[in-house]
Amino acid sequence: MKGSGPHPGPRYVALVRVLRATEGLWEASRVFFDRWELSPSQFNLLILLYERPAGCTQIELSRELIMHRSNVTGLVDRLEARGWVKRQDVHTDRRAYHIVLTPAGHRLLRQIPKQFAIVRHRPVPPHTSHPRNPIAPPKLAATLSSHKNAR
Repeated sequence: MKGSGPHPGPRYVALVRVLRATEGLWEASRVFFDRWELSPSQFNLLILLYERPAGCTQIELSRELIMHRSNVTGLVDRLEARGWVKRQDVHTDRRAYHIVLTPAGHRLLRQIPKQFAIVRHRPVPPHTSHPRNPIAPPKLAATLSSHKNAR
């Protein structure tokens, strides 16, 4: 029987739309940060450290970024190899490190154009007729992508 199964309700439809919009924003961010060979997750970690000059432990970063500690370890390893962060001993716990932004990390964050902040804070239109995602702003990905060519 066609159409006799359960039909998703409006909350399910809204959730799917939010997930699609999130996926689109993540992809646009990935493209934007590619010019620095930086992932959105790496950028998020750098911004957290920028906001906390004393640094954070990897456990604190894990909680703030909502990701497993092993993933944070990998992010820190890659950022440390590029000279953007460093591990400092925590004097009260020999098993832990404070991760801090280096001067090179500060310079990197100053290089990232203010345009990202402008694009990020643009209001999202209440509705668009984009065929794959009716609530994703189709111009956002194009706007972020256009900056990739402006190296």
